Amino acid sequence: MNYVKSLAKQLASKGIRVNGVAPGPIWTPLQVSGGATMEKLEKFGGMTPLGRPGQPAELASIYVQLAAADASYATGQVMVPRVDQDSRNAAASTDGATNHQANASRYRDRE
Repeated sequence: MNYVKSLAKQLASKGIRVNGVAPGPIWTPLQVSGGATMEKLEKFGGMTPLGRPGQPAELASIYVQLAAADASYATGQVMVPRVDQDSRNAAASTDGATNHQANASRYRDRE
């Protein structure tokens, strides 16, 4: 966070905005290519309030907002997506949960 804030201060005079996103665990092919064990893959993101990792598409609106013209005053900010504990009950019915299960099982089959 300090890096983003410091860089934002340094580049603001040049009209360059600097922001960051700290999304937590997000499912990408890098988890598998990084040598994670099947046990780790199945538990990946389990400690989040939703009980699963996020999907890249679930973050897209944050990046779009930061790039939008109406966010031109935002600089030096770190966006941290949050979900409340009640959302955890609905996790099994979300596309993200389904995708995580499918991703983990796809790589389990490769072993």
